[in-house]
Amino acid sequence: MFSVEFVSLFTEICSGGSVWGTSGQRILSEFSLDPFTNMELIRDGVLVFGRDFRNLLSFPSRAEVLRAIQRHYETIRKYGASDAGWLLDTARCLYTLKTNQIAAKTAAGECAQEHHLCPNPEVMKKALEIRRNPEKLLKDESVTKWLKTITPQIQEFADVLENALQKEMRSGSEVGTAAHFFYRSHSSWQSYGSASVCALLYSFASTQPMAR
Repeated sequence: MFSVEFVSLFTEICSGGSVWGTSGQRILSEFSLDPFTNMELIRDGVLVFGRDFRNLLSFPSRAEVLRAIQRHYETIRKYGASDAGWLLDTARCLYTLKTNQIAAKTAAGECAQEHHLCPNPEVMKKALEIRRNPEKLLKDESVTKWLKTITPQIQEFADVLENALQKEMRSGSEVGTAAHFFYRSHSSWQSYGSASVCALLYSFASTQPMAR
């Protein structure tokens, strides 16, 4: 089996990775396992090569998850403009804040819509339409013009995340009964991207000396 020291080192720094998403495919020169990715890897990862050592990985603590959400929130505040994807990023943060679980962007957006979390439901509806059919809609001139107008709505939704984070920080509470129900009602949702992480993780690990 692999040594705990090796796994600990690998979860801090990875030499590279690959990403498949709505925006296309790309190779990353550097890659690190943040709490979100670590959660996805442990829960939804699929072994494609090498040996499985997820049992040696630690699920992020609630405090680590909250710090990761806070960092993502700060990124949304700094860069969130003219891209419907920021609405779905915010929805994912809210979902993880409520449930301590990870959901795909589309699923998180649908949940935000169902629970009336977004102050501008029509904007969220359009964001989901673009997410489901990006190749067609992002070539539509009316859509590209519309995207240039939604920065205020992106930041208004970020206000919702800010308030939820502040409330969580004040209470210091763990995920409660209401959040458990919230998650259970969407238990079929799956997160994406884990397979590529596993491919990287296990391919890299299989080349390393095994502990005796």
